[in-house]
Amino acid sequence: MRTNFNLFTMKKNILSFSIPLFTFLVIILLASCTKEVERLPFQADELFTAEEKVVLAKKLDVDKFNYIRNVTAEEQYKVFLGRVLFYDNQMSADKSVSCESCHKQELAFADNVAFSRGVSGNHTDRNSIALASFSSFEGHYGEGDPTDVAANSLFWDGRVDNVSAQLSETFANPNEMGMKLHELGARVGDLDYAKLLYDKAFPGQNLTSANVIAAIAAFVGQIESLNSTFDKGLNASFFEVEESFAEFSDAQNNGKQLFLTNCASCHAFSLSESFRHQFGNNDQLASNGLDVAYEDKGLGRHTSLVKDNGIFKIPGVRNVELTAPYMHDGRFESLEEVVDFYSENIQAHPNLSDKLKDENGDPIRMNFTDTEKADLVAFLNALTGSTHMESDLATPFK
Repeated sequence: MRTNFNLFTMKKNILSFSIPLFTFLVIILLASCTKEVERLPFQADELFTAEEKVVLAKKLDVDKFNYIRNVTAEEQYKVFLGRVLFYDNQMSADKSVSCESCHKQELAFADNVAFSRGVSGNHTDRNSIALASFSSFEGHYGEGDPTDVAANSLFWDGRVDNVSAQLSETFANPNEMGMKLHELGARVGDLDYAKLLYDKAFPGQNLTSANVIAAIAAFVGQIESLNSTFDKGLNASFFEVEESFAEFSDAQNNGKQLFLTNCASCHAFSLSESFRHQFGNNDQLASNGLDVAYEDKGLGRHTSLVKDNGIFKIPGVRNVELTAPYMHDGRFESLEEVVDFYSENIQAHPNLSDKLKDENGDPIRMNFTDTEKADLVAFLNALTGSTHMESDLATPFK
């Protein structure tokens, strides 16, 4: 159902407030926006001795590590360790794939095939979800309020509610990393460069799978998606999203209005946390009517409940231009196909989201014109940022 949220009245309402209250609200809004993690170049000698650098340099380009200002010294090492392990094929059962195999940096940490390759030539059951589809991975998925549904649904079927559990299942999955969790620590211990970083990150602690997973989570938490044309327009417009952005073309501005009217009630959360609260979209799992009967039952596969059949995660839309193919099964090759589906082809699944039903309970038909479809895609392309491509998120291996 097209959202009934009337964001377009905000400007009028705000202008009716007193100036001090208006200023206060602006400060609150600015504070709610995600800030880029501050990263500074540093001399490797600051964190590693000459002897340690010799060990690390056998495999890693240590001088390209960056110092992250807003974390502790111990957390620096956790991020460094997690970055190494994220890109290291040695962390899979047959040493053939890494986390990066399914989450490629240049693709906003997604994959460009419907089903990614795992160990032993196996393939994943579902399409890879982009890690850079939110303004901040840590801001969205960080270990926060357990009652916050919007920040606690991972995997396409939403079966876990925290990043550690998600990583554990990924490592153990025989079609992905194929590792026995109790062997993760030993595998790190076999790698002199990883063991050195582990001892820095967890001084005096035994090699444990929990710490290995915590390190990878620390690295993944650094992934951000900012600095898009949309972000620049939003900042320049003083966060008045309903206004036309000077940075946008006419097509992009029209596409933005179409998105706010038709798509924001489900997808605004990935634009910023403040958008999620404005649009009240806390639902992170829903049936979008891809089929009348799903071969993959989604959440229902996990719970065995009929009411959960066809229920899947609502993905973020930042960097969506980079993350084809789309949907849990990668059935759509392009954004144009996705827009066509929502325009005319939503199916009457028994668990179809109420937001996608008309007043009679039937699947809505947005019936976009060809021009509107092109404009909506133009807006979605304006959500592509560059911060996920920073060098300190890239492979550290030579």
